[in-house]
Amino acid sequence: MDSILVVPGNEQEYSLIMQLLKKMKITATPMREERTFKRMTVEELRAEVNQSIEDAKAGRVISHEELKRQMAQW
Repeated sequence: MDSILVVPGNEQEYSLIMQLLKKMKITATPMREERTFKRMTVEELRAEVNQSIEDAKAGRVISHEELKRQMAQW
């Protein structure tokens, strides 16, 4: 099954989401202590997108199946 990343805006949203998932019997793995995400500027996002396009043009890509195999080893 696919994973979903949800980033609540505050503690109240976090609590509500976790309660809803629990009632739905959906396993949730909180990541707030494990990782923090740095917000990107529009310029940083554009640079990342442009780099991705260049990587694809140069053949620096892997299949979805290969990515799943690699992620399973993390």
